[in-house]
Amino acid sequence: HILIGLETGALPTQQQRAQVLLGALYANYGMPREAEQLFDALLDKAVDEELATRVWIHLGNLYYQQQRYQQALDTLDQRVKDVPDDLQQNYHALRTRILMKMGRYDDTTLALDALPHTERLSGYLRYNLAVSRINAGEGKEGEALLWQLVNLPPGDEEINSLKDKSMLALGVHYLRSGSPRRAQEVLGAARLEGPYSETALLLHARAWLATQEPDKALGSLQALSERSMQF
Repeated sequence: HILIGLETGALPTQQQRAQVLLGALYANYGMPREAEQLFDALLDKAVDEELATRVWIHLGNLYYQQQRYQQALDTLDQRVKDVPDDLQQNYHALRTRILMKMGRYDDTTLALDALPHTERLSGYLRYNLAVSRINAGEGKEGEALLWQLVNLPPGDEEINSLKDKSMLALGVHYLRSGSPRRAQEVLGAARLEGPYSETALLLHARAWLATQEPDKALGSLQALSERSMQF
């Protein structure tokens, strides 16, 4: 449909919108040079402001995919003025990811707060930010973000799995930072079902072994052993 629209002399605005979509598809299908050439050619024309904004956002995403993070951020901050309603979530999520990759974690938090309320997307980005901060030596800040996710109210399976994943990340962080008692506490509250339950059992046992209490590790190890023997 896109190529037909380009070939059949559709109205200029329709042709340009089709070209924007085609450029986005080029980028998504691993053709960044073709995408950038198409976007640059569109911006050289007298496209309307709303369409130009869409092109700049797509270019920002293309630069992000190519790890040109400063150029991506400059494009969004200097070229994009009024974000179309249907691109609000994509724009703010993209800007959040760029800032995170640049290690600008405080700015990332502010960008996250500007993200339209979508619990799943915001949750995954917050999880990534937490892990990034912990890996960068900012354990206190990362820990606080993970607790925000652990304390989310129960939801559907995707939300519950995100809560479980955050609980595991806290457990690993406490074990690595020499706080096995805290790891025991958080991992002991983990769900016994779901995609991360077996890892939780293993880490829970490891936390008890770290405090030289193998008898308390036995329950988790036995439960894990019984699961692994089921065919």
